[in-house]
Amino acid sequence: MAAFRFVARDMNGNVSTGVMEGSTSEEIARILVTSGLYPSRITPSRPKGFGEYLRGFKLFSRSVTAEERITLTERFATLLKAGVPINSCLEGLIEQTDDGPMRRALIGIKKRVEEGAMLSEAMAGDRAVFPEVYTAVVAAGEHSGSLDTCLQRIAKLLEWEREVKLRAKEILRYPKILLGALAFAITIAFAFIIPKYVAIFEQIEMPLPLPTRIMIGTSHIVERAWGVTAVMGGVAIIFWARWIKTEKGRLAFDKLILKTWLTGDILTIVYTAGWANVLGNLIRAGVPIIQALTIAARTVGNRHYALMAKMVIEDVKEGAGISQPVRRIGFAPAPSAQMIAAGEESGALDEMLFRLGEYFEKEADRKIKTIGAIVEPALIVVFSFLVLGLALAIFMPMWEMTGLAARG
Repeated sequence: MAAFRFVARDMNGNVSTGVMEGSTSEEIARILVTSGLYPSRITPSRPKGFGEYLRGFKLFSRSVTAEERITLTERFATLLKAGVPINSCLEGLIEQTDDGPMRRALIGIKKRVEEGAMLSEAMAGDRAVFPEVYTAVVAAGEHSGSLDTCLQRIAKLLEWEREVKLRAKEILRYPKILLGALAFAITIAFAFIIPKYVAIFEQIEMPLPLPTRIMIGTSHIVERAWGVTAVMGGVAIIFWARWIKTEKGRLAFDKLILKTWLTGDILTIVYTAGWANVLGNLIRAGVPIIQALTIAARTVGNRHYALMAKMVIEDVKEGAGISQPVRRIGFAPAPSAQMIAAGEESGALDEMLFRLGEYFEKEADRKIKTIGAIVEPALIVVFSFLVLGLALAIFMPMWEMTGLAARG
């Protein structure tokens, strides 16, 4: 997302200026025209002042957190349910929100709503704060007159997404700590401890055991080639960062991780659960099926999975039901096609999609726990073998020297 400064006029010729976030200047122009403003100039916004300059860099910028988005949505739904007008809701939300990207977005939304824009149109100008699925459900709620109910559905969807991420982080926390400790210990050992023993062992005129020879050879490689290794590692990281940003690179990487042992199955299940929950919420909110499928495909965090979702959309456009391409393409694990088909036949597709999402949520929990149960002991075993190998490499020559001294 980028910031654009615009100058526009309304039907009466009144001039409006401001800053709006969007992907391109064409998107900003569409939003302005929808709001009843006709742009005369749209230019990329340049950061002004040291604080804004720093916010131009990701290192210093602060994005909207999941907790902030959920809290705002729940408050908004509560105020609307109590009969508070939208403008008053926005004023109250601005007062309750601390200074930051969320508050700035709310101020801009309030201004655009006061100028005549629909709430969903005003939110569409801040994609970094309100993603496409959010504004689509809001738009459906505005047209159906059930905006408060739709906001409650969005809050539940955001809560589920946050819980999935938190569970994954919790499972991976211990392996990360263990791998970090292992890397730190090996670095300290080869940088400060092992070289001292290598100098002693190289002066011994006796055959050295295999673990000691491996340790000495590794120490020499680290000592003599660390500069080349660092340069090659830096080049590899830069190449990887550039390649992964390309469409081809991202698609290849996303396809690879879906086929990776241990993680592939669980990622497919998580993506399917997210797709089903988003699609169910959009359909229940009254969004047309093709638009709902398109938005659900865009919200999937994997390019390869999104590509398969688009193949489903193409079949639906030609008159097929959703269950048929899901089964033919292998888009989602069993029993996805059967449950979707049952929902289509019974006329309760949204309810069946919610059940499908709930089923895969439980399946994801089970698999995440299984992975944790496999990875943690495996890392402990690897760590133990490395420590044992280093200990044998150091102490075996000492034991032999002690034996020779006792016999001599």
